[in-house]
Formats: sequence, structure tokens, C-alpha cells
Amino acid sequence: MIILNKKSEKDLLISLKQGDEKSFDILYHLYRSSLYNSIYKMVKMEDQSADLLQDLFIKIWRKRADIDPQLPFKAYVYRIAQNMVYDFFRTVARDKKLEAKLIVAAAVEPDYTPIDDAIADQDSKALIELLLSQLPKQCRQAYIYCKIEGRGYEETASLMGISKATVNNHITKANKLLKIFLEQSNYLRLMVLAICVWSRS
Repeated sequence: MIILNKKSEKDLLISLKQGDEKSFDILYHLYRSSLYNSIYKMVKMEDQSADLLQDLFIKIWRKRADIDPQLPFKAYVYRIAQNMVYDFFRTVARDKKLEAKLIVAAAVEPDYTPIDDAIADQDSKALIELLLSQLPKQCRQAYIYCKIEGRGYEETASLMGISKATVNNHITKANKLLKIFLEQSNYLRLMVLAICVWSRS
């Protein structure tokens, strides 16, 4: 196994920018396993993960002139991988067969709404904020207090100046609306699902 220090990796990246295939091959063998594992954690399908990995390195080769040898290659290549996985889920959202295959691979029920699981994962923060922004104001605030901040119904009721029963009604309504929002947007649903699958791996 080849282990590189920062200087030698920088030299490889400089050579790669100049079109050196040997440097590209070394970087490929250094990163392919960890990249494949990261992609597979989200995609959960071997063939699709392998295809994405291959496409990723093809993109790196074609865009080699854009690489900055002064920056960590790992962060650069993982960002590309993440964006490619997001593009993959956009495709899945339009393909019912692929969507069903992903759900089976993830070992969850087709009507699973993974909001509660996703809240704890930092990568899903933007998606959760987007979903919550669609809730009515009082409903959203109650949900944030109880589900995001972990406050009890009694404390939430006191903060909002409402009864515990009303808090419960807001949470119930929020859960129903969030499920509807996810069902209406396959892409968002699959992205949240993928993040939850990754966090449970």
C-alpha cells in the first residue's frame, strides 16, 4: 500500500495537471476504495456505486487542469463524489424502478418518513430547513422546540403561551405535512433517506 505525505501528493497533482497518466493511476489506487465505500453508503447498490466511481475519476481526468495542488485532494474529490451522488438521486426521483430498488437496498418501508433521523445528521440540515420553512409559523415553532431543540411539550407550551394539547396538535400536524411534502418531492425524500442510511451505516 502506498502512503503519501502532503508534499508527494502535491507533486502528483502537479504532474496530473500536466497530463501524467502514471500520477493519475497512483491517485486512483489510493482513493478508489474509500471513495467507493462512501458512495455505496448512500447509494446502497453495487453496480451504481461502481459506475459513479468510474464516472468520478473520468471527470477528474477531464478536469485535471482545474485542480489546485495547494489544496487537499481528498476534500476536492469527495466534494465531486457528493455532487455526483446528488445528481444520481435526481435521476432516481424520476425513475420509479430505481427508487424502489433504492428503498429495498436501504431496508426501509416505502412510506418511511425519516425526518426525525435526519435532524440529528449535520449533512441534512439544509434539507430540513427547507422542509420546515413550508410549515405554518406556530406549527414550525412548536416542531423546532420539540424535535430540533429537544424540549418537552410542557416547556414548549410555556414558551409559546399555549396548552400542551395545542403543542401536541402542532406536532401531529407538522408530521403529517412533512410527510406530504416529502411525498410530493421524490428528490427531497430520497436525499433525506440517503443521509439517514449513511448516518446509520
